[in-house]
Amino acid sequence: MTKITEALEEKQNTDVVYRDFSKVFDKCDHGVIAHKMRSIGITDKRTSNSFVSSYADDTKISMKISSVKDTEKLQADINRVFDWATENNMIFNGDKLQVLRYGGNEEVKRNTGYRTQSDPLTIRKRNM
Repeated sequence: MTKITEALEEKQNTDVVYRDFSKVFDKCDHGVIAHKMRSIGITDKRTSNSFVSSYADDTKISMKISSVKDTEKLQADINRVFDWATENNMIFNGDKLQVLRYGGNEEVKRNTGYRTQSDPLTIRKRNM
């Protein structure tokens, strides 16, 4: 939550995409998966543009958002994670994919959104 708080103090939004791997992830070797993710730059620190955290089968990716260009960067990272999942026969639980958008820049929130490979991600309203 500190990264979100920092962004809010800087008058920036933060968008967080929460993802949950389907049951198949529960059956795989987490060490192998973690190693593969680190080898392509997906770590508990950063992808190209955003912060990624993983806990067991739950993953979140977040980024400070101050413009439409920032949402495009976050979408690129979302695409990268979904590509990785597809290449490794991993499936995200579609019922648990959601976006929380923190911050006061309503224009960016209204005019942007995020997608999986085939569908828009559900945006959960959160006023902060």
